[in-house]
Amino acid sequence: MVPYMSNRAEIFSSIQRILEQDFRVPAERIRDDATFRGTMGLDSLDVVDFIYFLEKEFGVKNDLARYRELQTLGELIAFIAGSIEANGETPGGDHTPSSTAVS
Repeated sequence: MVPYMSNRAEIFSSIQRILEQDFRVPAERIRDDATFRGTMGLDSLDVVDFIYFLEKEFGVKNDLARYRELQTLGELIAFIAGSIEANGETPGGDHTPSSTAVS
């Protein structure tokens, strides 16, 4: 169980960095129970960009329909952790901030 917690913390940290840098979401809004549209204020185009960054960061590709089922950050972290485990990957890809960051 320790590796899961470590991976979960790394996943959270990477997602937090993406949300803060590329979407200017304040750190206090980034928590497990946060919703993407409500708490974090992402619109539908932001969500598509966010998914792109997640796939680039974690090296996992999933059907967009699977992401639509996720409502909170906690659900997303569990989903990514499961995808990483299924693919035998390790979290923490090479992410660089987008030049098309939301203002």
